[in-house]
Amino acid sequence: MADEIRRDAVVDWSAAGGLLALALIEAAFGPVTSPRWQQAMVAVAWTLPLAWRRRWPVAVLAAVMAAGGVMPVVNSDGGLISFVLAGVLAAFTVGRHVGGRAAWWGPALSMAYWWVYYGALGGSLSDYEFTTLIYGGAWAVGYVLRRRDARIDHLTGVAQVLRTEAVERERRAVERERARIARELHDVVSHSISAVVIQTQAVRRRLGAEEHQEEIDDLGAVETTARQAMAEMRRLLGMLRADGNGHILAPQPGLDQLGKLLADMENAGVSVALEVHGDPIALAPGVDLAAYRIVQEGLTNVMRHAGGAPAKVRLHYRGEVLSLCIENPRPATPTVGSQGSGQGLIGMRERVFLYGGTFRAGPSPTGGFTIEASLSLRSDGS
Repeated sequence: MADEIRRDAVVDWSAAGGLLALALIEAAFGPVTSPRWQQAMVAVAWTLPLAWRRRWPVAVLAAVMAAGGVMPVVNSDGGLISFVLAGVLAAFTVGRHVGGRAAWWGPALSMAYWWVYYGALGGSLSDYEFTTLIYGGAWAVGYVLRRRDARIDHLTGVAQVLRTEAVERERRAVERERARIARELHDVVSHSISAVVIQTQAVRRRLGAEEHQEEIDDLGAVETTARQAMAEMRRLLGMLRADGNGHILAPQPGLDQLGKLLADMENAGVSVALEVHGDPIALAPGVDLAAYRIVQEGLTNVMRHAGGAPAKVRLHYRGEVLSLCIENPRPATPTVGSQGSGQGLIGMRERVFLYGGTFRAGPSPTGGFTIEASLSLRSDGS
């Protein structure tokens, strides 16, 4: 800001100095009707104030025009270019830098002043036209530029607000999706812990009390810890549930239910072709759930935004990576986030990143839309 102020001051002083030099040259070498020193003194009055034109625009314009009113006294021939340029610059500055009602001092001082002046002295029609076009036009250009800048500033502010709101909406959508995913994973983990409790209890009961007492005690401790973990998981779910539902520990779906999902899509009018490459393997429950949800949400996107166009689902088992691809031939714009089971780009992306995978969604070369994801099958999720 300070650099800009200094730069503007240099420009203003340079303009004032340049016009003063021109005015002095006109006074020294041009035709005059009075002593040249008198014209030089008046020339200083209409040029030097321009050095402060941005600080006091209206006052500077008034000073320039007042000096112009004295000009015919020292040089009745008129026609001084330095004065015309000074008046144009001063009038432009008022239009450019003065807002509100004060801006109308520009035409009042640059046009109305001369209309009254010529009316009193009997000016010709060309005098009125000249002052209107030159000084009024300069003010009008500055006024239009100032209004344009104000409009740009307003639109910039609106755009910034919209960007901030969009970021906030996305942040909230991410939080909702993460909470939704966490609730589903709670069910997966709860079922796994329940299996640990049941299996531990069964092994403990099969062991003989006399020769395996130490092992029975250790298994009892494992069972107790697992039950405590179950209780804590239920408390966690109570914090995550925002819909007031109770603890629903229904089994979560996986790729083994993909056939039913595709059948449901067929019934809804979406034809889906499934391709499986590589040797399918048993997936960890969380990865299995994530893969199913990504396919489900990708097909739901096709149904909502591609007008029931046929889709293709490809699964590719490659060592420790499962790749998924959902394609449709028509353009589709996925929802950022919506009510339901984590539908939208955010839900898919969060599920993929949770398991150290990659995610891409966008237009395909054929003009449709493609969703590609990879999930790590390593037990540590890396």
